[in-house]
Amino acid sequence: MKKTVIILFMLFCFAKLSVGGIVPWGLWQVTADAGDEDQKGHWKCNDDAASTTVIDDSGEGNNGILAGGDNTADISQDPGKINKSLLLNGVDDYLNLDVAISDISSATKGAIAFWIKPTNASTDNIVPFSFGDTDADEYLYYKHASANGKMQVYCRIGGVASWTFLTDNVILTSGTWTHMILKHDGIAPLLYIDGASVPITFTDSTDKTAWFSALTGVDNIRVGCRNYNNRGVENFYAGEFDDIRIFIRDLTASDISNLYNSGSGTEDDID
Repeated sequence: MKKTVIILFMLFCFAKLSVGGIVPWGLWQVTADAGDEDQKGHWKCNDDAASTTVIDDSGEGNNGILAGGDNTADISQDPGKINKSLLLNGVDDYLNLDVAISDISSATKGAIAFWIKPTNASTDNIVPFSFGDTDADEYLYYKHASANGKMQVYCRIGGVASWTFLTDNVILTSGTWTHMILKHDGIAPLLYIDGASVPITFTDSTDKTAWFSALTGVDNIRVGCRNYNNRGVENFYAGEFDDIRIFIRDLTASDISNLYNSGSGTEDDID
């Protein structure tokens, strides 16, 4: 979105107005492109292969940190989906995005968007993305639901399931890029795959309105594993990730279409 900044300053030399006369003061209006203020993280995954830092291009400064035995070899996969991508080994690699928690903790709406290419879509119980409470039974995370390419997403607060859903159909294929958006409109979560809403079935629906503002204990964000309830990091994901974004607003149909970009993806802002 465009942000208008009004700058008032004293002119050190007098300027003639086009209609005549001289003024010692000037009021200038500057219009700057500030990007999407509700995008609290945008990790393009184009970073130097020798670095463990994954730069946040949203302007929020929420740079991620790679962890794992061969993490410095995994950041720069060229080609990725768009330019380069992040490859995780499914053994001990993950991306730590804890720094973004304070920017999303009060959100009642939002979205998590990324490109994903699983090494093996039939591997059960592995976790591509999670938000967890290190010391308690509270989380929001995705996982492979079974050995058939379906996905299950859980939201649990204070040891009680708020909502859980399972995709009705297969959404992932081994070695194939898929664009995934989990979004919340303030009423209920929805899942979009390759630019289109997909059918889901809720197995828990105690409170479908629950989102980050309700997950008050969440203290970690992981790409490629989960971490909650004193279990440590576990359920590592093998595959590639690209163009990871977190928003604190509901995405429109136009936003979703622009991110998917007819299957090509984009690293541009969508404001």
